[in-house]
Amino acid sequence: MIYLGKFDPLKDECVRVMDKDGNIINPKLMPKISPEEVLEAYKIMNLSRRQDIYQNTMQRQGRLLSFLSSTGQEACNELGAKSPDGVNSLPPNIVIGSQYSQATGIAFAEKYRKSGGVVVTTTGDGGTSEGETYEAMNFAKLHEVPVVFVFKAIATGTPSIKVDGNDYLACIGVFKEVVEYVRNGNGPVFVECETYRLGAHSSSDNPDVYRPKDKQQEELDAEHDKLVAAEFA
Repeated sequence: MIYLGKFDPLKDECVRVMDKDGNIINPKLMPKISPEEVLEAYKIMNLSRRQDIYQNTMQRQGRLLSFLSSTGQEACNELGAKSPDGVNSLPPNIVIGSQYSQATGIAFAEKYRKSGGVVVTTTGDGGTSEGETYEAMNFAKLHEVPVVFVFKAIATGTPSIKVDGNDYLACIGVFKEVVEYVRNGNGPVFVECETYRLGAHSSSDNPDVYRPKDKQQEELDAEHDKLVAAEFA
């Protein structure tokens, strides 16, 4: 294990490979990934950023309904942006928190079938406020099902790890390891992606209310925007 058990999220220890300028600062944590895979990931993340900009413009023009932005969160989102052969993706769930129950149920079935399948599901701050989320996590641990929970909270009794959600290399390394860990019958794992949103939560928000337009905010955004930093690294 390179990551699990080596970084304690309760001590705010976070897996990072790149610094704010896109330079490799922890070469020992570099995942086994080819240059071609890195380039493909960058293309997807860059496309996501451009799509957000385009959709936001269309929404402001009244040509598009409300949508949720992922600007600044491309690194951890890219992991689920495409489905390779053998991967089944479910559509987004509108009922907040219910995806955890569904993921746990599917993982229970995969364990029963002895398929070797692993289930990955995500949620944000809202999902961690729902009781159903914790019921699902409790059931998953009780039955040691092969599921990876990705969110912004840490639960006791289950292996957990915190990763820089804006650092693609750190994310892909951690996720490859935890997926293999749960695939080998070790039960669920919690992954906290410490990420940073560069814009509004959705097109229904007014980000000016909680994101001041000043030099300090611009510097803070630039510090966390590894997608742009990677262009110059």
